[in-house]
Amino acid sequence: MAGSLTDITTRKRTEAALKQNTAELRLANRTLSIAEAEARNAVVERDQFLAMLSHELRNPLAAIQN
Repeated sequence: MAGSLTDITTRKRTEAALKQNTAELRLANRTLSIAEAEARNAVVERDQFLAMLSHELRNPLAAIQN
């Protein structure tokens, strides 16, 4: 009966590190997605505010000019 021994310690450590890194990357990706959604929402709110402000500023000035 012939046999061989192969040390797979390094491989197991590498696989565990890969799983850990994958989990960290998924969490970071989720965090970035949330931040992107919040940034898009902030841009929409800013644009709505500026539209309302410009309308309010334009409207009284038109009455004064007449």
